[in-house]
Amino acid sequence: VVPLPFINVEADTETVTNKLAVTVTIPEKAESYYSTDLNTWTKFEGTLYLEQNGLYYFKAVGDTDLESNYVSLNVENIDTIAPTLEITGNATEWTNKDVVLTATVSDGTVTFYNGTTWVEGAKQTVSTNGTYIFRVTDAAGNVTEKNVNVDKIDKVATELTITGNAEFWTNEDVVL
Repeated sequence: VVPLPFINVEADTETVTNKLAVTVTIPEKAESYYSTDLNTWTKFEGTLYLEQNGLYYFKAVGDTDLESNYVSLNVENIDTIAPTLEITGNATEWTNKDVVLTATVSDGTVTFYNGTTWVEGAKQTVSTNGTYIFRVTDAAGNVTEKNVNVDKIDKVATELTITGNAEFWTNEDVVL
């Protein structure tokens, strides 16, 4: 009697991710297959990366065409929805003050590129015009990024030059 091939399926079904790695251990001369309906089976080698939640089935087929019993894996921890990101606070009128940009996100961690380095935080103060980048990354690794063009900061005082001053004392009107 030839024994049925064994199969062992391992995956972290607790941690939220946008791509779930499934490791299948089978006998040396067997092949791995997976299905979502128990009718259509797809062969794969190595690690299988799942990108959708659902019920998956795995089996091994040995070199003698004997099949293992299938193993099911219920996946509910895949999140492929990118977080939302809205930026407020950009000046719409000319100002000689710093501008405070605020990122509002649906979920995740906000980072901000200030032109030199990435810093963490949803509220950032900028003192010069330029293009700044906000990025939010959620627990699953999904990323949303937005550029903000700050172009209404003017901290340079206006210089006024007056010409036409009279060279000598006069009691007449002078045009400047």
